[in-house]
Amino acid sequence: MVQSKGSMVQSKGPTVQSKGPTVQRRSVAVAAGRFVVCGAVALTLAWSGSSAAQGEGLELSCGAVPRQTTPAALRQKFGPDSLREAAGADGRPVAYLFPNTPEKRIEVIWADASRSALASFMVWDRTSSWKTPQGVKLGLAIADVAELNGRPFILRGFSKEDAGAVITWMNGKLTELDAGACHVAVRLTPPPDLHFTTLEWRLAEIVQDANEVSSDDRRIKPYKAAVSALGLEWYRAPKVPE
Repeated sequence: MVQSKGSMVQSKGPTVQSKGPTVQRRSVAVAAGRFVVCGAVALTLAWSGSSAAQGEGLELSCGAVPRQTTPAALRQKFGPDSLREAAGADGRPVAYLFPNTPEKRIEVIWADASRSALASFMVWDRTSSWKTPQGVKLGLAIADVAELNGRPFILRGFSKEDAGAVITWMNGKLTELDAGACHVAVRLTPPPDLHFTTLEWRLAEIVQDANEVSSDDRRIKPYKAAVSALGLEWYRAPKVPE
């Protein structure tokens, strides 16, 4: 229970703070920077000519880079020094495109050891200049995302795995982000230094453990969620039983 006046709720995610005793709660958000990409996926990006070299016109969209993109192909397209390969935590090959430029940096993961098929292509930096043609970008507030969509959308609860991942655009304008098997992944989470007032926490606590929530639910407004991850995925078609 939260004390009627001046409780502080701590978790691995945002800190809810005022005056008085401390109450331990479940995490209300997974730290921005990673969420699980399930299955074999492929990702594509659209690059706007020479303006990309200046950090402008960086568009994430389905259709420009095929799933069978290799490190050699990326270096050929973006320059010999544009890609830095690294060790992957789960054994899959990992690299960073534009590793020394936060506004352009992208994490690239391949699905196979031969690096012949992409598994993920994700942006995590809040200073990133990458965005979708519709205007979805890192740091965009949940209300602004809903405005671009033209209607509310559904996202994963903030205490769940894949916290804040958009589940469905509810047939809004942003449904067009996806094209066939290609899916644009958008995740919104609270800022890491979030503080609730006592009144805000009374609202936020109600939906803290929800599996999913609508973007227009007034009870999630205190979380001040914004886009914290953006990328592209291609879903692998299920195998046909023999």
